[in-house]
Amino acid sequence: MKPDISEVHPELRSFASKIPRLSFNARNLWFWRLLERVFGVTKRPKDILIENIHIPCQDQNTCLRLRIYRPKSISSPAPALLWLHGGGYIIGKPEQDDACCVQYTRELGLVTISVDYRRAPEYPFPGALNDSYTAL
Repeated sequence: MKPDISEVHPELRSFASKIPRLSFNARNLWFWRLLERVFGVTKRPKDILIENIHIPCQDQNTCLRLRIYRPKSISSPAPALLWLHGGGYIIGKPEQDDACCVQYTRELGLVTISVDYRRAPEYPFPGALNDSYTAL
């Protein structure tokens, strides 16, 4: 069965028709989480400091990991960008967007903070949303 791409912009339809249909369910979630552990490791840039810190979650029982990208040339306070990685609150981790966060940090001269929010189904709505707000 071909996916319905009628609402996709006409210039992108040929590309969209080639994307396989993916589903996330209880039977295959383990596979998607395995893939995220395998992929996404990037080389550390020389001009950007990347560090992980932990802050308490709203429930005070767990900690939330924040991945922080900071230009090494900045020693004073700087503007910040709060980054939420993709994955529909089901899969993903901050490291998957290392290249993108490094680029924003480098080109805009700001600090980027990527949230390792708790994911569903282990932490249902509004868990990830609350984690994101806590990071803010």
